Amino acid sequence: MVVITVISDCESIKEDIVKYIVDRWRDNVTISLLDPVKDACASCFLLKRNKDFSVENKDIYDERWDSTPRDLVDTLEESMRSNFGPNHLVKIAIQRTREFIEQGQDVIVTDAVRENEVRGLRVIFASIVLKIQTKDEDEFKEIAHDYLLKLEDLWSMYRECDTIINEIFQ
Repeated sequence: MVVITVISDCESIKEDIVKYIVDRWRDNVTISLLDPVKDACASCFLLKRNKDFSVENKDIYDERWDSTPRDLVDTLEESMRSNFGPNHLVKIAIQRTREFIEQGQDVIVTDAVRENEVRGLRVIFASIVLKIQTKDEDEFKEIAHDYLLKLEDLWSMYRECDTIINEIFQ
């Protein structure tokens, strides 16, 4: 089974590429390191998991909480890291990934933004790291990657993605 960790400096492009991979390639499942945080926020703040955390809605101000869904997730994520340790979310992702691999599925992991998270997935599963870079300045220069997609235009990025995914699954 294959585990691909996708990192990017642009969330909307990352989501487009991940959706493209999921729609075109094999039996796979996508998990996010932030799934447990989003689930907790949805429960604690009466939010709808798929609606309020979507790309279109996550930055919309919610007067009930004097915040946006994104800010609530960021605050809870930092609290979890400081209270449970910097590897807490990656430990959850590793356990979830194991469960999917046992079911015979390839796994795409998103929202790993720290070097320890990417390293944890790489060490446990020999995860392949796909970096999507949309800006000239590289936000993830410290994180080693196996493949790099640079944004020139979206269609060339999809073509390059096809080449990379073909190579991974050969």
